[in-house]
Amino acid sequence: AGQLRLQLDGLCGRYDRRSHFLDFDTSGWVHPEKPGWEELPYWLRGFVPLAIATGDADALARSRRWID
Repeated sequence: AGQLRLQLDGLCGRYDRRSHFLDFDTSGWVHPEKPGWEELPYWLRGFVPLAIATGDADALARSRRWID
């Protein structure tokens, strides 16, 4: 569990707060008419299982926002 917490506190857990590719307001994932949709599913592939495994409420809510 300690290693998962480190990962959640590291880049994987904060990438949506650091990368312009994961800007909710400009992402093509949310707004199909805009570019830049491809990066998000790659990040979600690791982030969602990490959120579930840790049970972190913030990570789960952030995952849900993107998936919904």
